[in-house]
Amino acid sequence: MKTFWKVLFWIFMVCVGLPVFGVLLTLVLSTFTDFKVGGSSGDKQASDLIGQPVSTNPPADLADALSFFSSLTEVKKDEIKDAYRGKLVQWTLPVWEVSKRDDKFVIQTSSGGAIAIFCNVTPETDDEAARIRELDAGDLVTCKGVVTGYTLGNVNLSPARLVY
Repeated sequence: MKTFWKVLFWIFMVCVGLPVFGVLLTLVLSTFTDFKVGGSSGDKQASDLIGQPVSTNPPADLADALSFFSSLTEVKKDEIKDAYRGKLVQWTLPVWEVSKRDDKFVIQTSSGGAIAIFCNVTPETDDEAARIRELDAGDLVTCKGVVTGYTLGNVNLSPARLVY
């Protein structure tokens, strides 16, 4: 009887554990690949934020490409993501978290909407920094920025500005 449970345990580990590990490994590796392909945020300047954004609402095709449960192939997902990379967008989304790294703020939005973003903002004034510090989870923010890449289903915008 003890052998039966050992065999059942290993069947479970092979049938469930290995695929789960494979999915997690794929997610981690694709995150780093996307980051390298997108370039560093230092390549972009604040002057890139001038002009009309190509998108003022999170696009359905990009949301589908970033979805874990998408029926799109990897090739189609990459084509859609590449179409937005380097483009100026302006989206209004709910705040999930605000963190600070050196002189930059990273505003992460909730994935409750179609898309979640990392909005990398360098405040130009102390007043702007104070406004960012006062943000609470659930507050709606309008972030205008350049799509530099993707991290675990989130869109990276850098440089970016909050639009009031």
